[in-house]
Amino acid sequence: MSEKNQNAQNRSKPSQKKTSSATVVLNRFLGVLLAMVIVAVTGVVVYALRIGVDVPSHTSGTVVTDPNAPPTEAFVPTTTTEEETEPEEDPVERLALDHLAEMTLDEKLAQLILTSPDSLTDSYYRTYAGDRAAERLEQYPVAGLIFESGNVSDAEQVKQTVSEWQSYSRLPLFIGAAEEGGAESLLSGVGLTTPTESMLTYGTAGDTDAVRALGKTMGEELYAAGFNLNLAPVADVTSEANAGTALAERSFGASPLTVSKMAAAMVRGLQEGGEIACLKHFPGVGSMQEGYYSDTLSRTLDELRENDWLPFKNGIAAGAGMVMVSHVSMPELLGSEVPCDLSETVVTEYLRGELGYDGVVVTEDLDSIPNAYSANASVQALLAGCDLIYTTDSVGDALAALQQAVADGTLTEERVNESVYRILLLKCRFGIVTE
Repeated sequence: MSEKNQNAQNRSKPSQKKTSSATVVLNRFLGVLLAMVIVAVTGVVVYALRIGVDVPSHTSGTVVTDPNAPPTEAFVPTTTTEEETEPEEDPVERLALDHLAEMTLDEKLAQLILTSPDSLTDSYYRTYAGDRAAERLEQYPVAGLIFESGNVSDAEQVKQTVSEWQSYSRLPLFIGAAEEGGAESLLSGVGLTTPTESMLTYGTAGDTDAVRALGKTMGEELYAAGFNLNLAPVADVTSEANAGTALAERSFGASPLTVSKMAAAMVRGLQEGGEIACLKHFPGVGSMQEGYYSDTLSRTLDELRENDWLPFKNGIAAGAGMVMVSHVSMPELLGSEVPCDLSETVVTEYLRGELGYDGVVVTEDLDSIPNAYSANASVQALLAGCDLIYTTDSVGDALAALQQAVADGTLTEERVNESVYRILLLKCRFGIVTE
């Protein structure tokens, strides 16, 4: 190599070294800058997701799957706008709230009572309404009336009497009967409903479509006669111990799964026919060894959950407008002889809490409650979580006890409003109250 070329090569080396150092610095700077950009973008995305996504709340309870239930529609999310629109007000809820706002305290308390034509008029076997009915409804504007055998003589008489009772009431009444079918069929005897086999016969056959059709026909016939409430179906799961009893014939059987399907089908059928269905007798009395009229029930909480409550869960899922709670006592479960319809544990903790029922809860007839609880039974039932006090005893005594409880603070008007609203909402949803 010539001396000239060697000198030229030597002069170029410092320049290359400088270029290499600058490149390293630049690359490092770009790397840091890129990392900062990635961190910033990630932060923005996370923040946007946290704002835009709602976290679902979790509730306790078991989801009940009913084979007769219609398929659930898929949820389709909607796009949000800058300004959220207010949900449309339910006109039925508004109608119930409007009536509640117009009622006096005494009217609200009377609306908590369900009774019979005889009890309201202090008479026996009353087959007509008349002036006495008008006077008593003015004095005691009760929620409704349950017709019994003494109030029924023939088809035309029943329809005429029902119409008269409704005409005398400022707020339309529940007009009901315990038309279960089979032997427990008061109105089929006068031709107002079609005679049927026992519910056990239908449960044994296992045809839910037939039971739903039966309920729909029965509901339409009751509705045509002026009735809007049926204290049925029986949702009790029976046992071998009470085979052959009246309760066994009234129930759909001893299989919790069968009774669950049948009770749900009957609820749907009755309510499609225009009648409010009432599941009974929570927490389930089918395991009584002496039949339904025994006072106590030996049943563990696990047994109730695994057997007796399944038909009530399915009936509730089917939309039952009402649930009746029994007088039966469960000392092993509750630690006392308190009747179940006066027990906050049974009504509020189990029926409303665990089973998730938010509809109208009615007591069994308080006329047959043990004497130790009779004096203040109507108040105890409300405090337990019931809404309707069913009594065929003195309506005046029941109302007076409620009035006194509000006066001394035992029962708040807020608690009264809660039950009256449920009752009014049920009447509005079934077209009993329309304006």
